[in-house]
Amino acid sequence: MHPRYFVSCAALLVNIVFGITAFAGGASPVRFVSALLFAFFVVGWSVVAHLRLTNVALATSLSLGLGLAIVLLAAEVMIGTSSWHPVVVEKGLVVVTALLLLWSIMRERGHRAA
Repeated sequence: MHPRYFVSCAALLVNIVFGITAFAGGASPVRFVSALLFAFFVVGWSVVAHLRLTNVALATSLSLGLGLAIVLLAAEVMIGTSSWHPVVVEKGLVVVTALLLLWSIMRERGHRAA
């Protein structure tokens, strides 16, 4: 299997852990670490995985940059519209990235079977 498959599975695992802690509420070290991994990597990887890049350095840097850009853009929109609800956006991003990661994983498994 291609390494993209395993990275997408790991990102989905982080997404699930962060989603559980986000929907449960409260603060914990697990939520803090999973939130950092989510913002810095998972959000960007959920988009970059579909580009099927072969250069690992390019895919990694795009994941980091795109993830931070998406999170910052969501925060800017919330500030601009005077509707500061980061928990709602957090939960929305968890659902959207989970769907994108599942799509990526299923596509990689389909290419393996073919």
